[in-house]
Amino acid sequence: SAATAQKAAAADALAKEAQSYKAFVNDNKIMALCEKNPFGVTLPIRKELGAALDRIAQLAKAAA
Repeated sequence: SAATAQKAAAADALAKEAQSYKAFVNDNKIMALCEKNPFGVTLPIRKELGAALDRIAQLAKAAA
């Protein structure tokens, strides 16, 4: 029921937040340590989460 301008602003804000969170995840040292753990377990956290956040941003921009 929100106005078109409000929906566009919310979609834009969501896209920006998704990209901001992706930057945080990519630069986070804890994520890097988890991915390169000494247990031999592959954890592609940044790749998988980054792709999901890119998709969220893409969908939000399309909705704007």
